[in-house]
Amino acid sequence: MSDDRRWTIGELAEAAGVTVRTLHHYEEIGLLPASERTGSGHRRYTAADVRRLYQIKALRQLGLPLDRIGGGLAGADDWRRLLTDHLEELRQQSDQIATLMKHVRGLLHRLDGADLPDAQSFLATIEAMSMFRTYFSQQSRELLAERRAQLGAAGAEAAKREWKAMVAQVHEHLDRGTPVSDPAVQRLLADWDALASRFHGDDPRVKAAAARMWQENQAALSERAGWSATEGRDIVTYLREARAYACGQPRDTPADPPRPGGSSNT
Repeated sequence: MSDDRRWTIGELAEAAGVTVRTLHHYEEIGLLPASERTGSGHRRYTAADVRRLYQIKALRQLGLPLDRIGGGLAGADDWRRLLTDHLEELRQQSDQIATLMKHVRGLLHRLDGADLPDAQSFLATIEAMSMFRTYFSQQSRELLAERRAQLGAAGAEAAKREWKAMVAQVHEHLDRGTPVSDPAVQRLLADWDALASRFHGDDPRVKAAAARMWQENQAALSERAGWSATEGRDIVTYLREARAYACGQPRDTPADPPRPGGSSNT
């Protein structure tokens, strides 16, 4: 390519397989301004501009957004940083796709069997997956998946039965008006937390994300657990007060959300 040649915007667009409008946009955002202008103001692109345009196209084909490409064209170090960051993003997307594939396979398996999922089941699954990704980081999701794998299907079912029994006990104490300071309530709280730790491993980030998800979606998660919104609020409030008593903290200390009933959809 001769460094002496100059291209009009139309010639460059045709040679590079882009539109003139695209080149105008690249100039507007400072990504590819024409190096030269004629006396009448017409753009003239140099060989360096052509090379830069092909670099932009190469990065776009790798899936990089325009607002991140400019820095990557500055030098080799910037290219390495840009591509390393993008590779990590692609890895995370790959993990998310693997999770989605697992959920879809589960639905297909049910379609092939006698237990056909209804429309509400599909919607609940989609909602749970979306909610899960919103509140939990990729690292937290991997930790939860690892814990579920360690439990196995039998362990998860056993935990669910234990959880339902504990919920029944909480109901009994609520109906009786048992104070949260009662040793039986404190033992129940310890068992509840021990059961939850099988799923989150006492990881503070996972616990915080789960608490925020519960606080912001209490009605929906209560319904998924088979409770009314009032019932869910009463259970969590009672356990929160029991934990506050155990820790000697004010009673408005946030409580962990119910587990594992809410985790079966994630």
